[in-house]
Amino acid sequence: MDLGLNNLYEESLMAEKKKGKKWIIILIVIILLAVLLIPIPERYKDGGTVKYRAVLWSYTDYHALADVMGENGEPVMGYEVGYKFEIIGFTVSEEKHFEKENIGEVVYKDLNENATIRDEDISAIEQKYKEEMVDKALNNLDKVDEAEKEKYRDMIGLK
Repeated sequence: MDLGLNNLYEESLMAEKKKGKKWIIILIVIILLAVLLIPIPERYKDGGTVKYRAVLWSYTDYHALADVMGENGEPVMGYEVGYKFEIIGFTVSEEKHFEKENIGEVVYKDLNENATIRDEDISAIEQKYKEEMVDKALNNLDKVDEAEKEKYRDMIGLK
């Protein structure tokens, strides 16, 4: 007397196998999508450019040191900045431009004197700092007389 239990059992086994195959297929699709879509960053030593590259797409964030010829024929330093977005090797969007380094317009804050300093004044501050550092270094040498100290100052271009 077979009440159809064998058929029911076989159908149950077939359903379990189909569920197992579905999960394996879903897992394979998830792993494949991760491999195709998750980017790996590449950092260039050109001033800060970063490229995020996946198999199906890439995004480049440009920030590269560059120089161009100025109006008076002298090179002007700055950065080439922008971005580029590609899908399957085809450029979808791109924008690049040159940003000049505004050396004369940079304003610093002197922490000791609490005053605003323009970039033109930096060379004088650097000179003063060099003098102070040399004086500290030379004063730490007990056996060096004043004539020898002046000789060292002249060698490195200090008064």
